[in-house]
Amino acid sequence: MKLNTSLFTTKNLNRAAILIAMSVVLKSYLSVTMSDIRITLYGIPLIILGILMGPLAALVAGLAVDWLYVITSPFAFSFNLMTVSAMMWGLIPALVFYKKNIRLNYFNVAIVVIFTSLIAFTLNTLQLYQWFNVGIYEKLPARFIIMIVKWPIQIYAVKHLYQLVNNYLDRNSYEGY
Repeated sequence: MKLNTSLFTTKNLNRAAILIAMSVVLKSYLSVTMSDIRITLYGIPLIILGILMGPLAALVAGLAVDWLYVITSPFAFSFNLMTVSAMMWGLIPALVFYKKNIRLNYFNVAIVVIFTSLIAFTLNTLQLYQWFNVGIYEKLPARFIIMIVKWPIQIYAVKHLYQLVNNYLDRNSYEGY
C-alpha cells in the first residue's frame, strides 16, 4: 500500500496544524465544561480539515486534538470513546465530501453535521454511562438540547468558514512548496 505523499507536504501539514490548534483552543479554553456536560464548538475545525484533507488526516487530527486535550485539561484523563468521538468529527465529513462532486450547500452540511453530532453524542453517552452508570440519564435531556442548539451555529460556521478557507487557499495556491 502506497501512502499519499501529497498529504505530507509542508503546506498541508501547516494547514492541518492550524486547524488542529484552533480545535484544541475551542475544546480546552473556549468551552464551558462540567463533569458530564461540555458546551464547545471544537468540531468545526475538524470538519473543515476532513473536507480539505481527507479521512486519514481527519482521523489523525481528531486523535491529536483529544491527545492534546488530555494533556491540558484537568477533566480528561485517558483515551476512551470520547477520543473516538473526536475522531468522528473529521472522519464522517471527509468520507462524505473529500474528493467527491458533492456541493457544500446548507442542506448537505446540515445532514453531515447532524449525523456526525448524533454519532458523537451516542459515543459520548456510552462513555459517560460507563463512568456514571444510570446517573447519566439525569443529564441526557440537557445534553440533547445543547446538541440541538449548536446545530445551526455549526452548520453556518462550517459552510462559511470552509468557503473562506477554500477561497484563501485557491487565491494563494502555487506549487512552489
